[in-house]
Amino acid sequence: MDEKWYVATVLMQCRVAGDQIGPWTCDEQVHVLRAHDDKTAYQKALRIGQNAEHSYQNTYGETVTWEFVGLVQLDELMDESIEDGTEITSRLFSHTDPSSLVIHDENALREHRT
Repeated sequence: MDEKWYVATVLMQCRVAGDQIGPWTCDEQVHVLRAHDDKTAYQKALRIGQNAEHSYQNTYGETVTWEFVGLVQLDELMDESIEDGTEITSRLFSHTDPSSLVIHDENALREHRT
C-alpha cells in the first residue's frame, strides 16, 4: 500500500517560570507528513508535537517551556503529488474587513513574522 500525504496542525503552548494563568503564547504549526493510513498519520503527528517540546533559560533566568497541547487538525492531502503551488490546507471563515489580512509586499511579510 502506498503512503499518502497528510497535513497535521500541531498546537504548542509557552509557559514562563511555570505560569499557571494565561493568556498563553501559542504556536500553531503546520506539518506535512507521509503515512500508510489515518491511524499511523495520527500517531506520527502526535510524535511531532511531543518531539517539539523543549525548555530554555530566558535573559531573566526564568525557565521557558514549550509544551505540546495537542493536535488541532489532521487532513489527508487529496493531490497525488506535492509540487510548487500545491494547496495543502484551507480555512473558511467570516471577517468584516478581509483586505486588512492581506500582505502587500515582501517588507510587510517580514514585519508580519516579527
